[in-house]
Amino acid sequence: NVKLGLNNLTDIQFVISSLETELIKSSLGKQKSTQFGGITVRVKRNIWGNDAGKTALAIMPFINVPVRKDESKITGGLIVPFSLSLANDWGFGAQIQTDFIENQNSSGYHLNYLASATLAHPLFKKFDFFVESYITQETEINLFEYFFNTGLVYELGEHFKLDGGINYGIKQSSSKVYFIGLSFRY
Repeated sequence: NVKLGLNNLTDIQFVISSLETELIKSSLGKQKSTQFGGITVRVKRNIWGNDAGKTALAIMPFINVPVRKDESKITGGLIVPFSLSLANDWGFGAQIQTDFIENQNSSGYHLNYLASATLAHPLFKKFDFFVESYITQETEINLFEYFFNTGLVYELGEHFKLDGGINYGIKQSSSKVYFIGLSFRY
């Protein structure tokens, strides 16, 4: 996620998903595919709490640029993130999101929805942990999915962080994703 501040309240973000490997298990066996994840362009505008206060709220419209072979149209949506600083270095975050997605079974688009809640806390001097729960609704096929997400963040330096964890779908058919990431600020 490459961010560029346009002013004190607004930044533009280029989210580049690296190589993604997907393994699908079914009664027919296993199917594995590997491809480039994609590019998303977002603009984040803070409504309040940018540099001070215990709460913050922002709006973040985004577009997904079609770069994969299974994508042919531009899609996008809107994210509304909220954060709250709690006592004893605990942090709480929540967001709602709507996605304008290309239909898989017919021409046109449909809306998907996501709502999440996150708790985070430092473990040691350079280690933080987080837990998150979220729900999604895929409206094209009227499917609800529930996820539990947890991970660790290690501060490699003042401007470098390494994170890793699991995004675990509660339903047996839901995806289970393991992730690692590196972020830096210059």
